[in-house]
Parts: sequence; structure tokens; C-alpha cells
Amino acid sequence: MNWFVFFAEKIMVNPDKTGIPTNAASGDTMNNLITAVYIAIAGIAVFYIIRGALLYVTGSGNPSEVTQARTTVLMAVVALAASTLVFGVVQFVIGAL
Repeated sequence: MNWFVFFAEKIMVNPDKTGIPTNAASGDTMNNLITAVYIAIAGIAVFYIIRGALLYVTGSGNPSEVTQARTTVLMAVVALAASTLVFGVVQFVIGAL
């Protein structure tokens, strides 16, 4: 294993001489993209919460419509909570790097 580390240390590649294009995006660009995706997911979840609430109100006591409305609201709340958790973890990892 030591011979591999020895040779790996000797091989240095200069990215400027390879001709491979480099990415000039900063951490702010990635952070803005992640924030935009989170806002889109949160907006969709809020839309489905409102949609489920309207289905619940207009269900007129019909058990199938009430069940569908309850399921819609529950899934939207779960999606919103999960996306918030994932957003927090991603922000923590980005901050740590």
C-alpha cells in the first residue's frame, strides 16, 4: 500500500494543462439553486394542502371524498416536513464544506 501512496504523490495533474473545462460556479450558485428547488417543493406542498382542505370542505360528508382529502393533506404535510429536513441537512453539509 505504501508504494501506491508513494507513486500517487508523484503524479500531479495540472488542470490548466489537460484542456478539460473547469466549473467556475461558486458555493453561492449551488446554494441559490438548492434554495430555489426547496421553494418550489414547498409551494407545491402548500398548494396540495389547500387543495386537500377544499376537498374536505366540499366533500359534503361523502366518506370517499373525505378520505381522499385527508390523504392529500397528510401526504402534502409529510412532503413538506421531509423536504424541510433534507434542506436543513444539505445546508449543514454545504456549511461544513
